[in-house]
Amino acid sequence: MSEDELERPLGRQGNGEVPKEPHSTTHIQEVIGQGLRAMYDSLKAEPIPDHLLKLLQRLDTPKKDEGQ
Repeated sequence: MSEDELERPLGRQGNGEVPKEPHSTTHIQEVIGQGLRAMYDSLKAEPIPDHLLKLLQRLDTPKKDEGQ
């Protein structure tokens, strides 16, 4: 074991990061995040349905009794 390894805080890698164990909370969150990104990335390419666009337009249009 080198002097550098002895001086590091326990459980830390040379770059200061805590190593990720297969069942650590951080690792599990990263795996879930990757899965969600993969699933929802395809949705970004799909067009917004017309009925939702119309609803958004209606919500953006101020009502007459709101003073605008």
